[in-house]
Amino acid sequence: MEKLRFATIGTNFIVERFLEASLHIDEIKLSAVYSRSIENAQKLLKDSDEVKIYTDLNELATAEDIDFVYIASPTSLHMEHSIKMLEAGKHVICEKPMASNSREYYYMKEAAKKNNVVLFEAMRPLYHPSWKIIQEGISRIGRIHKASLSFCKYSSRYDNYKKGIIENAFRPELSNGAVMDIGIYCIEAMLSLFGKPQKINTYGYVIKNSIDAYGVIIASYENMICCLDYSKITNSEIPCEIQGEDATLYFDKIACPSKVWIEKTNGEEEVLFHKEIYG
Repeated sequence: MEKLRFATIGTNFIVERFLEASLHIDEIKLSAVYSRSIENAQKLLKDSDEVKIYTDLNELATAEDIDFVYIASPTSLHMEHSIKMLEAGKHVICEKPMASNSREYYYMKEAAKKNNVVLFEAMRPLYHPSWKIIQEGISRIGRIHKASLSFCKYSSRYDNYKKGIIENAFRPELSNGAVMDIGIYCIEAMLSLFGKPQKINTYGYVIKNSIDAYGVIIASYENMICCLDYSKITNSEIPCEIQGEDATLYFDKIACPSKVWIEKTNGEEEVLFHKEIYG
């Protein structure tokens, strides 16, 4: 079977993890990387001479030995990079969030349709082995009245921000606010589990360079409320929970759940998923 050949756009740690994971998939092969900096590309490849390095986006788009492209550039560049690849007939896996707004997503989606190629958002939790168990688990807890989905993680770049050193993670022009960077996990999880809410109320804290640092979203459904809590300047180990009349379902980490369990109203606990068991 001929392998699918892919390229990457971006050289950050997310790309490194993607490349590490790709080594476990026999059906795909890295053919090229794109970066504005040859040095960053070489560092990413660890001096491998079997992979092409592109510093010109147009040359990457017209390359004939690439079937799909993984895009992990800043969110503000997702539309430009994706459409260029889609219009060149290449499938695209785009990091979350796919676009800065719905208008950009519309143009990306239309480009994929027009060129008969796939546009796919890399929202990993929804494809994690635990997610199907979570979806099935909520059918066992009775009528659901409340859900709390949380992701609060202190950014490793925040210390520099407080010193006046503004890195990409805190630059609003790159669409890197807390709701786009962290809150998107909670939003996607809510939509996957419960669908579109009837009403939302949002509250956020904006730091001095006009970027949101943390926030809360309260989403109302018929006979149910879902609370989303996210932050990139504080930490929290509080698990996510979905409260039903017969039991409450918990999972520990929304970005990559390692444990899912149910606690019944009588105090009995049942583990549905554990990383040590499922691997």
